Amino acid sequence: MKKSVLIFIISILAASCTLESSSNTSGSNSILGTWTWQKSVGGIAGTTLTPESTGTQKKLLFSSDGKVTVYLNNEITTTTTYEIKKGPSIFDEKESTLLIFGGNTYVIQYFDEQNLTLADNFADGFSSLYKR
Repeated sequence: MKKSVLIFIISILAASCTLESSSNTSGSNSILGTWTWQKSVGGIAGTTLTPESTGTQKKLLFSSDGKVTVYLNNEITTTTTYEIKKGPSIFDEKESTLLIFGGNTYVIQYFDEQNLTLADNFADGFSSLYKR
């Protein structure tokens, strides 16, 4: 039941939010820049993880050359290419804006100038909030 409620809430959020710019290189609502992890919620138990609870700081740096650099505790762990495209979401099978990098696919649940919410595009995944 808890899982159904979480999926329902995530589906509502995903349906009500869109990415203003599907391009990864331009526009005032561009994903370019540094995003700092604030929290993640999900998993089978509906766990909430934060930098304080985990003792880790995570940042994503999206650059105009189509690469994303992942920092963990201010050290680079990965630099790889990323892609933003439309595709099916695990939540409702409808077309959603997807962010793909590092072998993972995320549903962009919410995006504006200061906030980015990414959800793992698989069952029992996490939804993570990042801020500029």
